[in-house]
Amino acid sequence: MSNLLDNIGEGLEQENVVHNSKRVTVFVENEDDIPFWKDIFTKFGIATSITPPIPNEKDEKGLKRGKENVLRFAEQTNKAFVLCVDSDYDYLTNNKTKKSRLINENPFIFQTYTYAIENYKCFSETLDLVLVEACLVDEQVQVFDFELFMKKYSQTIYELFLYSFFYDLENRLKEELYDVAYQSAKKELSEEKLIIWEKENTFTHIFSIKEFCKKIHILEQVNTFQKALEELERIKNEADHCLNSLPKIETAELNNLKNELALLGVLPENVYLFVRGHDVYKNVVCMFLNPLFDFLKNKKLQEISKSGQTPEEIEIKRNEYAKLVFTTEKDKMSAVERVLYSHKYYHRCFLMRKIEADVQVFMTHLS
Repeated sequence: MSNLLDNIGEGLEQENVVHNSKRVTVFVENEDDIPFWKDIFTKFGIATSITPPIPNEKDEKGLKRGKENVLRFAEQTNKAFVLCVDSDYDYLTNNKTKKSRLINENPFIFQTYTYAIENYKCFSETLDLVLVEACLVDEQVQVFDFELFMKKYSQTIYELFLYSFFYDLENRLKEELYDVAYQSAKKELSEEKLIIWEKENTFTHIFSIKEFCKKIHILEQVNTFQKALEELERIKNEADHCLNSLPKIETAELNNLKNELALLGVLPENVYLFVRGHDVYKNVVCMFLNPLFDFLKNKKLQEISKSGQTPEEIEIKRNEYAKLVFTTEKDKMSAVERVLYSHKYYHRCFLMRKIEADVQVFMTHLS
């Protein structure tokens, strides 16, 4: 396995030369990521073969997949073999950690710049299009102002996000120092003394990303803007309580952090793009999209029933509409969740320009 890992990039580059091929092999974290990256490379006319790499390790959930499984190939990348990963907080750490430097400084590693692909799916300026495509009714603007809500949501969680990012970076820097010290101790100490060393050098993680995300969920489905605002008030109270329980960050240090992140595109109004994507997707956006979809769908059915046509014509139109927007009990996602999952309206998001710039730099290596 190690020989394959060492030579995979070089082998793919040589194979492309032999077969006069410009197809680029792309490793991604999971199958769900393939359409996103395929779409981007295709827009630039780059032929690709995209797949997740075969895992070589196991954890308690089975074979280990995801970002770490992809990044183990980082040293083998070249113009014939590239990697694509979610940024998580690595873009924002701005080369302060080993992993951040690995991703940010390699022209053959692409990243989302948002926390994950799901954040693009939740881009507020496109949610009206998602709802229209799902329910085939164009009245959502009168029902719910998506852009205003996501702006208010971001402002509500912004300060808690700053604490999450600050302490996550601090935790990771501690881990890096610990790993270096551990490797040195492992070489010098006996097994018995190493166990003692580990106990004496353990450190506590402060405010993990998981803890942060639990505080920013919408807990109940909301189908009106007023109910959504009430949920924001609850989240604000939860966030304030959490902030009061955390070790304080000095005002000057917090202001410096705000300025550093602003230069990278993080503002109080758009911080939802930099929060763990799955949580924003499932525990925020779907919490209002699903009930809004049901509301507009039922309203459309009522309009058909009151259209003044014959009972037979009404039944035919209701059945035709239902076939387009209803899902079966076997479906794991609602109709609006299916559209949210698969849409590509997010290209207007400003962070897409950074991915596109990276692809343009990469194309200079292909010529």
